[in-house]
Amino acid sequence: MAVGLSAQRIYQDFVGEHGFSGSFQAVKRFVRQLRQTQPIPFVRMEVEPGVETQVDFGQGAWVMVEGKRKRPHSFGLF
Repeated sequence: MAVGLSAQRIYQDFVGEHGFSGSFQAVKRFVRQLRQTQPIPFVRMEVEPGVETQVDFGQGAWVMVEGKRKRPHSFGLF
């Protein structure tokens, strides 16, 4: 799981490499339980003020432009 493998891939590896005789559903339940208990990865970046900037891209709320419904793209500096 640490390298991002799916439950299906983990099951296939268990069967092929270790002769696992359990069911895919058992592996799927176990993987789901592990994923719920592991924290979401978070990396804090600390630099001196003014050394770096961060940007974020996203989409805004739907708007009407020339009679067509569009979703604008947004760009923000942080």
